[in-house]
Amino acid sequence: MNLENNFDKDNVFTGLCLMTTKEFELNHILLNLRQRWGIKVNADMDEYEESENSVTFAIEDMNCFINFIDSKIPDEEITLKASFNYMFEDGVQRCKSHNSYLAIGVVGGENRVKSATLFTKIADACLQQYNMIAIYTPYNVIEADVFIDEASYIKRDFLPIENWIYIGFIKNEGETLSAYTIGMKAFLKDEMEILNSYEEPETLRNRLLNLAYFLIDNDTELSEDETLTLKEIDSDGNNVSLEFKVKYDKAVNGVGKTVKIERQIKK
Repeated sequence: MNLENNFDKDNVFTGLCLMTTKEFELNHILLNLRQRWGIKVNADMDEYEESENSVTFAIEDMNCFINFIDSKIPDEEITLKASFNYMFEDGVQRCKSHNSYLAIGVVGGENRVKSATLFTKIADACLQQYNMIAIYTPYNVIEADVFIDEASYIKRDFLPIENWIYIGFIKNEGETLSAYTIGMKAFLKDEMEILNSYEEPETLRNRLLNLAYFLIDNDTELSEDETLTLKEIDSDGNNVSLEFKVKYDKAVNGVGKTVKIERQIKK
């Protein structure tokens, strides 16, 4: 079950919710949707179809689906994806223990942020079930409780950016670290990279997440040779302003071109 075929090509947000048991409680999920997000799914909705193991429906210009699959995803696929999430303790073993899953998704819609938000609400409603382990998205495997916590930011009118954008790391020679995004293309934005940095992983991660949030929330792009001034907290807990140069070039960690965020060191 490869989720990457449609990733970033069309307005499609999909995921697989991994379950410990082979139990599908559609009514519980729909109740969660109504109680947590005010989304009432019923037979009067456009495109509504329900079977023993699935439901489809439309909300405005977005088509949604929840399908129960009574089988496992191949271990080698889960192992690869779960191993990428450095924040999911025992993620590989826990994901390999799943016995079934829900395939969920939102297709279409003129506004990709709106489509991604609806997908996050549906995923949250599914992951509330007692037998959920994690959600496998096209770019990451996220622990159920972690995804739910991040989804709660929607209630405060914030984007659940950590559910949408993955930050990866590559260790380089000379003890430097490179960081990169995966997920920006789903919002028609260029992926970003920070190359050969001596800074801490958490600093690089927060910087890219904050930039991703700004670009997606404001539906904007960075310009070639633009100078960014970002406010960050240094190792001593002080607020500092740092300058960065924007460069577009061939991806070092990825495909095609990416935005390089280069820190400018003042002499």
